[in-house]
Amino acid sequence: MEWFDALVQGVLLGGMYAQYALGMALMFGVMRIVNISHGDLVILLSLIGISIATAWGLGPLPVLIVLVPLAVLMGWVLQKAVLNRVVGSDPLPSLIATFGLSIALQNLMLQIWSANSRSLPGHGIESQSIEIGGIYV
Repeated sequence: MEWFDALVQGVLLGGMYAQYALGMALMFGVMRIVNISHGDLVILLSLIGISIATAWGLGPLPVLIVLVPLAVLMGWVLQKAVLNRVVGSDPLPSLIATFGLSIALQNLMLQIWSANSRSLPGHGIESQSIEIGGIYV
């Protein structure tokens, strides 16, 4: 059954990559903007969420309520401050601008949070695998 566990994990990981690719493709297809910093913004929000959860002792759902408006605000600021200035028929300026933002965000996160791994406290949400007929999901 190990092959089935690997298959399930592969499908879940592939689904996550598909969501990321869909976001990138939708952004490029509709707005003609290449946002390389897309993933870095997600990681930044994750690290902010973990910091809020550990500092205030909150669970995942209250942290999510704080992070969603923050994500909207970050996207709006990125659009107004960076992307509106470089948007045009050529996608290269937006690629270069967001690549620079990506490098800056990575170094900022490294300085603030270091490279150590972290996890969000569950606070009652089950985070263990469930066994169904000898298969762990």
